[in-house]
Amino acid sequence: MQHKTVSKMLHQSYAFFSHSQLQTNDMTDDINTNDKVKALAGELESQLMQLYGSPLLAGEDLRAALGFRSLDALRQAIARNTMPVPLITMQNRRGKYALVKDIACYLASLRCQQT
Repeated sequence: MQHKTVSKMLHQSYAFFSHSQLQTNDMTDDINTNDKVKALAGELESQLMQLYGSPLLAGEDLRAALGFRSLDALRQAIARNTMPVPLITMQNRRGKYALVKDIACYLASLRCQQT
């Protein structure tokens, strides 16, 4: 259920930014790309924080936020060291964690590269 909520939320953010703030002319594209990424990343970060209520994501929440189809796919990416965001470990805690800020920046930069 949360995965659909995340997907819908991200889709709405992408649609908003692609139709309003991401429309620029060719001369200012390079200058504004960083600003577009920052604006979208900020919006995504606040939405992810509101949805998950924590600056760290792990397990099912991390899987949903990054769009992996299953926990096994997430584990495989971790094992292969192919995660698109930096992972952190905590002393005396099992598992790997990612910062919401890193996830938001990754998704925003990915989106801005494709427009």
